[in-house]
Amino acid sequence: MSSLIKIFLKISHCLDSINLTIGENMSSGSIPINSLRKVIGQYIIIRLKDNVKYKGKLQSFDQYMNCHLNDAIEIIDDEEVSRYGNIFVRGNNILLVQLAVDEI
Repeated sequence: MSSLIKIFLKISHCLDSINLTIGENMSSGSIPINSLRKVIGQYIIIRLKDNVKYKGKLQSFDQYMNCHLNDAIEIIDDEEVSRYGNIFVRGNNILLVQLAVDEI
């Protein structure tokens, strides 16, 4: 068997594994809302579609992923711009949500 065919088969096998993993992770029990439930009370970073970030403690959210953050800061170009007490981030503007490594 040529080395090119061996490489193709390895890549194909890797892609099959990735598809299986995605399929398993996207079952009805692992939708993004369920992941948010696990981090209520923890500090998260929300990146918006316009690349602005908000870091704060997740207080609550709804079925549209509208999020209420406490002790929030606004970050633009990796620099803190403003500090807020409570903010409400509209879900349809959210691009990414991640756990914050450190607290504010």
